[in-house]
Amino acid sequence: MFSNKILGAGTFFVLLSACGLKPQHEAPHMPLDLSSNEYRTRLKSLKGSALLEEGDDASVDYGFSEDDLKAVRDSLAMGERSLKWTEYMNSFRDDATKLRLTTRAGGLHGIPIENPSRYSPSLVRARYEQNVAQLDPVAKNILLGNGAFTQNPAISDEAFVELAKKIDRTYQTAARWQLVSPWLNYYESASRRDVRGFYSLSRDTDIDNKLVNFEALPAADRDLIASSLITLCRNTGRSLSSCGGAFEGARSAHDLRSLYARDLPAGRTNWSSFFDISNARRDISWSQKDPQSSHIPFRRSSDDLLTSFIKNNVEEEYSFKGLHFIFDLQEADSPGEMPYVTFEAGSTPHVEGLGGNHIVMDANAPLTEWDVQWTIRHEFGHVLGLPDCYVEFFDPSAREMVNYQLDVTDLMCSRAGRMNDRILEELRSAYQR
Repeated sequence: MFSNKILGAGTFFVLLSACGLKPQHEAPHMPLDLSSNEYRTRLKSLKGSALLEEGDDASVDYGFSEDDLKAVRDSLAMGERSLKWTEYMNSFRDDATKLRLTTRAGGLHGIPIENPSRYSPSLVRARYEQNVAQLDPVAKNILLGNGAFTQNPAISDEAFVELAKKIDRTYQTAARWQLVSPWLNYYESASRRDVRGFYSLSRDTDIDNKLVNFEALPAADRDLIASSLITLCRNTGRSLSSCGGAFEGARSAHDLRSLYARDLPAGRTNWSSFFDISNARRDISWSQKDPQSSHIPFRRSSDDLLTSFIKNNVEEEYSFKGLHFIFDLQEADSPGEMPYVTFEAGSTPHVEGLGGNHIVMDANAPLTEWDVQWTIRHEFGHVLGLPDCYVEFFDPSAREMVNYQLDVTDLMCSRAGRMNDRILEELRSAYQR
């Protein structure tokens, strides 16, 4: 993912993370739908760090109790035990009978903009307590203590997998909180890239009439429009208090249409920034005379198997509606800048910038896993200049982190997404000559 730091003076911080870059003294940049193993890797890198204590201090400053924070730690411990127990049981099983907690492509749903994900220590605590209440005596001894792992659960495999998935989801939520909590002030610092105001208002085909007759609308409609107009105003870079004042002034003057017209261009520009290629490459060959074939040079890895994996995996994803995106493989010592991949143990997958050349992948992640296959396809999108299209911020009024993906069907927004018409048209606009 390509990181894009957004600073501001408002009530929320919106983090557009793109390629997992983690500059010193900045908040971690993470996809919204990491796997448990990816969270484990990030937690291991944080183990023993003073950031853990700083995260607890920041959480207390925002009013979270020690019981809430203990539940986060307990959820991490129980989730880790559950993962290890599952791995132990699977070591005695063949592929057909393994206990599987993950979902492959096609079964993922993403985090739609209409239904954002919210998480906090308080929510983790509630889920943790629900999970504990469902444990049978054997599982309780193993997951909450140091009981020896058994080769099989004391309940049916189906019932165990159902419970283990709940524990795993709570583990992921707790892990994410643990990773972001040292930077709560940073996440709170601005909301100017929250696109939901623009999204809601621009999709309402009767918005002009509603703005003119605002006071006659049902209370729920007025509340939604007011919140959307203030959020849209934040896209201009103004503070929350300033935008709230602007809304009240326009409402008193019965001129909400002018407020909407004033801020709409900034909202549209903000929305587009999550999708537009702003740093197009110069080494892509794609002509109007041959519109079905696009070529890009790519440096071979010293490992032919890795080269084949990268080439075949990416070319498969970016072959779409007759288009064939072709890697022209170059020798490892070929001069000049061109895309290439390196594998580093424990690394957060990333590209050094939109339109960059160097893709870094985690050497510990097996290439057979769907998460790895999706990640290399997504990161190659950053090589082409495509930004991430998801948002994350801290809402201090609700004391919750909030995140969502702008389009769950889009490869650059969600792990549930794939290559689509939007990406194809963006690539054609930037590269077809």
